[in-house]
Amino acid sequence: MKHWIRRPALFLLAACLLAGVSVYAVGAGSAEDPLLTLSYLEQRLKPQLEQEYSELTRQAVEDVEQRMAAELNGAFIPEVLEAGDEFVCQPGTEFLLREGSLHLTGQVLDVTAGSIPEEGEALPLNHLYMVLEELTMSPAEPQEGEVQPVTLLLRGEYDPEAPIVVIPEE
Repeated sequence: MKHWIRRPALFLLAACLLAGVSVYAVGAGSAEDPLLTLSYLEQRLKPQLEQEYSELTRQAVEDVEQRMAAELNGAFIPEVLEAGDEFVCQPGTEFLLREGSLHLTGQVLDVTAGSIPEEGEALPLNHLYMVLEELTMSPAEPQEGEVQPVTLLLRGEYDPEAPIVVIPEE
C-alpha cells in the first residue's frame, strides 16, 4: 500500500516543481528581476543592434562613395522623384527624363531636339535637357489619379533637399 501512496505523491511533487519553475520563468525579466534583463540586453539585443547599425552604415557609405565616384567621372546619377518631392537645379545641370512627367519652374534647353520647350509643354522622354536658369522640378500632377513617380538621370549641381522659399507677391 505504500507504493500506492508514493507514486501519486511523487507525481504531485513533480507537478508542483514544474508549476513553480513556470511561474518564475514568467516573471523573469521584469522590473523585480533586472539582472536577467541586463544580461539579455548585453548578450542578445546589443549584438543584434550593432550588426544592424553596421549594415546600415556600410550601405550608406557605399551609396555616398558611388555618388562621389559618379560625380567625379561625370556620370549621370539616377534619381526618383515621388509625390511631394522637389529638386532645385543650378544652371548647367543636365538631366535625362526616363519616366513620368515633370513640372518645371525655370527654363531648360532640349539638347536632343535643339529647342527651348515652352512653359507648361510636356517634355519628351529620353531627351537630354540642360538647365538654363535655376529651376525647381517636381512630378507633374495628372488630370486624374495620383502623381506618378518620375525617374531621372542627373549630372551637375542639384539639391534634392533644398528648401523652397516662396516670396509672396506684393
